[in-house]
Amino acid sequence: MLLFLLTIPIEDSLAISSELSINRLIGMVAIGAWGILVLARQKIRRVHPFLLCTLLFIVWNLFSIFWTIDHDLTITRIKTYIQLGIMCFMIWDLVDSKKRLRIAIQTYILGAYISVFGTIINFIKGEEAYRYSGGRFVATGFNANDLAVILALGLPLAWYLVISTIENSGKRWVAVINLLYIPVAFFAIFLTGSRGGFITAMLSLCYILPTVGRMGRKVKIPFSLLIIVLMISALMIIPDSTMQRIMSTFYSGETDYLGGRLQIFADAAGIIDQHPLLGIGSGAFKSATRFGTIAHNTFLSILSETGIVGFLLFCFVLITAGLEAIRHPRYEALFWITLMGMWAIGGSSVSWDYQKPTWLLLTLIVISGELIFITSPKQQVTFVNKIIRIELVNQGSLGSPDVPIRT
Repeated sequence: MLLFLLTIPIEDSLAISSELSINRLIGMVAIGAWGILVLARQKIRRVHPFLLCTLLFIVWNLFSIFWTIDHDLTITRIKTYIQLGIMCFMIWDLVDSKKRLRIAIQTYILGAYISVFGTIINFIKGEEAYRYSGGRFVATGFNANDLAVILALGLPLAWYLVISTIENSGKRWVAVINLLYIPVAFFAIFLTGSRGGFITAMLSLCYILPTVGRMGRKVKIPFSLLIIVLMISALMIIPDSTMQRIMSTFYSGETDYLGGRLQIFADAAGIIDQHPLLGIGSGAFKSATRFGTIAHNTFLSILSETGIVGFLLFCFVLITAGLEAIRHPRYEALFWITLMGMWAIGGSSVSWDYQKPTWLLLTLIVISGELIFITSPKQQVTFVNKIIRIELVNQGSLGSPDVPIRT
């Protein structure tokens, strides 16, 4: 499963064909192995309402085969959703502790590092992305906007691991690896020239800046200076054309019509107006628009393809994940809420309703929420002993809660 998670941020670079990638092959093997495990132990972790909502959403996409305008595209999308649903169940069942959750997050960061280095290598070689012009660079096989959002989501994830490592007295070299991800990922995001990715990345500061104080002073000052030096150095070597494109986020919404997206959004609005309840069929957006492309917006994609019903079911998925996010302690809640906000912003410029990072992120949020009150056996014994001592003090049997007792 970890090998599968490792290849999610580099999936497009590992594509064998338009319908097959090494990531998908590894995922099939992982799911098969997990299936054998479930059969062997004859049980699965208690199903969370999030998974039930996900299942309902997938079933509705399956039903859309009866009214779709393009059966081939819908069948392809349904296969993808079924695989994503099984992926969610597998990760939910296997990631059953805080330690495993951190390992899963760390694996994603390592995969994102590979895409970062792939982007930087192409920049050094001078190999611009073939779909674009003006000094935009991506790791081989990637769409610039998809890559930028993938790397941006790794920013708060990496910072979360930095804080966790320092607070739990973990290995400092692990914290260094995750901390260095932040400047190099920002650099790679700039190289993609993706304005949506840039906005998504900047939103990560909503979590990073308020939690800087949680780092020790001995660690905070040198690491902060290192990041500042690295980011200034990176900004000095980014091509002017790329920097101008990124900066145009703040002043040029009308000159390029959001990269042509406004016309696509207009088509999506027309589709929704004509098929408001059921939509045109899962994955069929390409056949309904004059541009023959995806919606470039997750919410418009779902609303136009699966109608109001499918959109509401997806909202239930988001709500269940959001409720788990806000039930965390203060800073962890800020972390997961920031991630959901980043996904929402990033998803407004790409169609990520059927992409693995979306469902991985939502599943990890739910897993973390369920693990809030789960502790190790040693911690449970310590907690129970403390409660017993306090109760005995209240009854007058002990003079102090610090007196050892036999339990």
